[in-house]
Amino acid sequence: MHTLEIPSKELKIDYPESIEEMNPEQYLKFIELGLHYKTERISKAQLKTKLVYILCNFYHDKRKWKKMEQIDELVNFNSNIFHIGETLESLFDGDDLRMGSVLCLIPTINFKKRKYVGPGDALNELTFGQYMDAFSHYQNYGETKDIESLKRLFVTLYRPTDRRTKRPVEYNSDNVESEARAINKMDFRYLLAALWFFEASLYYYRHDAITIDGNEIDFSLLYNKSGPSGKSQGAGLKDVLFTVAESGVFGSINKARKAKFLDVMLRLHQLHRESEKLKAKK
Repeated sequence: MHTLEIPSKELKIDYPESIEEMNPEQYLKFIELGLHYKTERISKAQLKTKLVYILCNFYHDKRKWKKMEQIDELVNFNSNIFHIGETLESLFDGDDLRMGSVLCLIPTINFKKRKYVGPGDALNELTFGQYMDAFSHYQNYGETKDIESLKRLFVTLYRPTDRRTKRPVEYNSDNVESEARAINKMDFRYLLAALWFFEASLYYYRHDAITIDGNEIDFSLLYNKSGPSGKSQGAGLKDVLFTVAESGVFGSINKARKAKFLDVMLRLHQLHRESEKLKAKK
């Protein structure tokens, strides 16, 4: 967190320095501003200024600035806002604004008297089957920009709760179409939050080493190499997971689909390391 101190007002304000530190309400507003920036409706400087108001919970009342001495105060105020905005440069990579995170920044969503529960940070609660289907919807949306694909991605990742038990309904690919229809008119920002979260998670598993129970696991070695079945993994994580299903590591395809996504990845990582050791002995 950044800390802003205003001694004359006896104020101390902590505000996020990354999207990971934003609360759900701040992140939704950030998504909206990010869309305006990406579509060139606002400049980078304007984006930073608007974000300062949101993240610091400032309110600009134009009616306040009436007298000349207040105009001087306004100029000083705007100068300070600009300098605070410069501390938000960490949200950018050059001029590219980072929109997603491996953290599930909006863990639950209420819509039409139902709660939708997210898949946990870095897809932690996702099953193998959910991942495969989510990846398919993600690819379709990337190719077509079809809103229906985006809605299918959302309901694959975010599960509606049962009205009676209040627990997330178990994922069933046969119900995706009806569940997608049920979120018609949902705030588009929620759909984009799911999209960018999934995208960030894909990048995370492909490029970053993660620590599990004190052990560092590098899943990147599963890419552009041969998996247990000997098939090329160059096409990415999707092919890796289909390879696991075909190899029968978790039993039948139905059982493999219900296995936890991370369990599948760990098992595949183990099999790959064992395969590499056998090759080294030859």
